[in-house]
Amino acid sequence: MTRQQNHSDTESSALAEQVEARYPELFRTACLILGDASAAEHVTTTAMRRAWRFRHTFRDDDSSPWLYRVLVSACYRWERQRRSAPSKVALPSGTRAPGAMESALSQLSMGLRVPFVLAYFANLNEKQIAVATATRESTVAADVRTARHRIGELLESTSPVSTTRLRRADRSDGHFNPSIAEEEAR
Repeated sequence: MTRQQNHSDTESSALAEQVEARYPELFRTACLILGDASAAEHVTTTAMRRAWRFRHTFRDDDSSPWLYRVLVSACYRWERQRRSAPSKVALPSGTRAPGAMESALSQLSMGLRVPFVLAYFANLNEKQIAVATATRESTVAADVRTARHRIGELLESTSPVSTTRLRRADRSDGHFNPSIAEEEAR
């Protein structure tokens, strides 16, 4: 075995460990994006197979943006094939957004839902989301802001949450925290 093959095997092994460790969070993200647990399971498995097949394109120590890019592509592919609105299937525990938030997410377009879910449920920053969605950071920022505004409108229409309360639901780093907004709505 050559030195290069040994290095490649080590990288492949490290990537395999990262993929396996991240599967639950990737599955949860796919559930939130697609709104369908069985579709999310299929898409996540397909995405992980694809990630493994194209592991030679992985170039960074942090696999998050790269893995999310593969997952997001698979979600878009699934959505294009399905060509219908996300179904209202009950998601497994731990993969659900809180109450009204789940309903609000299902009403967002894929173009807004994906960056919102990656920002607030997968905790990726704008740079990582840009890599995951193959868009510019400025586009990510605008899409997340638009989605956040739309989510706020949808939550306000389903419960008596004032705009002041939604602003207070922001995290200290300036990002919207859906869980806090949901709790304050009660």
